[in-house]
Amino acid sequence: QARLHKVDMIVKQQVNENQFLKNNLRNSMRNLIIITLATHSLDMGKLVKSTGIEKEVLQKFIDELVKENKIGKDGDTYRTKRAK
Repeated sequence: QARLHKVDMIVKQQVNENQFLKNNLRNSMRNLIIITLATHSLDMGKLVKSTGIEKEVLQKFIDELVKENKIGKDGDTYRTKRAK
């Protein structure tokens, strides 16, 4: 039973660490997008090239950031509030 308990604790620790890493990666990607758009408005193609994030993945983050009003969309380009 002690062995089973130890394995259970290791699994729980790994799950917590994975969740922590996923949250950090998610926040890092969101910050990368916002920082990339801080100086210039960019379309999706240029954002993909600038960030190195695949279009499908990037689109999910972009949609989330637009919904949260962290970035805006003007036609085909995305911008932060300060971007020119």
